[in-house]
Amino acid sequence: MQYKEFQGKSLDDAIREACEYYGVAREKLEIEIVSDAKSGIFGLVGAKKATIKAARVQLEGTVSSLLAGEPVPEKQGARSLAHNGPGGGAKAAESSAK
Repeated sequence: MQYKEFQGKSLDDAIREACEYYGVAREKLEIEIVSDAKSGIFGLVGAKKATIKAARVQLEGTVSSLLAGEPVPEKQGARSLAHNGPGGGAKAAESSAK
C-alpha cells in the first residue's frame, strides 16, 4: 500500500486534506498519525502542523478472496459474533447438537 503524507493545523485538517486528495470518505482511508499539532509559545513561535500518512483501503484482494470462497484472515483483536457474540460459540453448538 502506497502512503502519502498530509499536514494540517490539526489532525482533523490533515485528514480532511487526505479525503479531498483521494476523493473518498474517512472510512475508506488507512491513516497513520505521524505527529500531532503543537501550538508553540503563545501560539506563534515553534508551532508545528499535524502530520499523517494516508492511503486508500485496498478491498480488491478481499472481495476476490470472498468470491473465490477463501477464508479472509481477521484483524488482530477483531471479534466475530458467530464465535464470541451473544448466542454464538460453544453454547450455540451444544444446543444445536441436542
